[in-house]
Amino acid sequence: MISNGPSRTFTREAVEVWLSQLSVADWERKIPETQLKEGRKMYREGKLSTIDLKTGQAIITQKIDREETYSVIEWDGQGPEIRTSVEDEEFGVVLAAAGLYEIEELIAEIHEDDPLFGEFSVCEEQQPNGQTEAEAPENEADVEEEDEQIPLLILLEVSNKNGLTATPIWQVPDDS
Repeated sequence: MISNGPSRTFTREAVEVWLSQLSVADWERKIPETQLKEGRKMYREGKLSTIDLKTGQAIITQKIDREETYSVIEWDGQGPEIRTSVEDEEFGVVLAAAGLYEIEELIAEIHEDDPLFGEFSVCEEQQPNGQTEAEAPENEADVEEEDEQIPLLILLEVSNKNGLTATPIWQVPDDS
C-alpha cells in the first residue's frame, strides 16, 4: 500500500518514465554532498507537502506556516535539472533531493504492489527482423494456435464467511 507522507499526484506513465530515468543515471552524484545529506534528512523527517509527478517534470512542495516553497525537477538526459521558487538555491536543491528520494520510494511501493511494473509488455518486444510483435506478420501456425484456444469460465461465489471468491474453470472439450 502507498504510505502516508506527502500528497502524491501521478500517472502510471509518469512513474514509468521516472523509473527509467532514475535507473540509468546516478542522480546523487549530480548533487553536492551537503545538500544531499540535508535532502535525506528532510525526506526521513517527512517534511515534504506534495509531489506532483508528470512525465516531463516533478514538482516538489514544502509548506511551512502558510508559506509554500517548491522545486521543479526536469531530466536533462544525464541527471536532474533543478529550478526553485526560493532565493536560496541551495535550499531548493535540498528540497529537490528530498523529492527524488520520495519518488524512489513511490516507485518501490508501486513495484511492491505490482511486481511486473516497469517490465516491457510482450507486444513491445523486438522480433529478429526489427519489428515489434504487434507489427509482425501472422503466419498459418499463429492462426491455427488462436483457433485452439480453450475458453475460460470464472465462477463467482458470495458468502458471509468467505466473502467474494472467483474460481477459474477451463472449459476443456470432451474428446470421447
